[in-house]
Amino acid sequence: MFTNSNHRACVDTSIMTPMEKMRANAIIRAKHDKAGLSVINFNITHFIPKIYNDSAYFVLSEWAIEPIKSQPNKFAHYPIEGEKALIKRIEILIENLSSRHDIPTEFIQNAKMQMIGAVSRKIHATQTANTQNNEILKQA
Repeated sequence: MFTNSNHRACVDTSIMTPMEKMRANAIIRAKHDKAGLSVINFNITHFIPKIYNDSAYFVLSEWAIEPIKSQPNKFAHYPIEGEKALIKRIEILIENLSSRHDIPTEFIQNAKMQMIGAVSRKIHATQTANTQNNEILKQA
């Protein structure tokens, strides 16, 4: 099911129909394994046409930061290692998408940049929140 936070974030995208939401959620929740990459490969095809490019970048960025959302403390304590692991995860996805001949190279490069940017921003935000929480706990 499409989560409320993802649903609210999709308001500015072209993801409107229940089927598009299902596809987007399947991509976001896909694991980093052969089956997960297959799910992404199958569902991203819907978002490749020009009118959906922004939605595709959004969905892939959400996929890239999903591990941070599910384990924020881990990434707050080990931000450098976490960022390296997520960038490696992104590179494996990009390599997988690059092997397809129906996806433009420009789209793949833009998606990579969007995902890496999303990871950097989310890790920084997680670190900042963790630092603020630690300061509050020290004051108490």
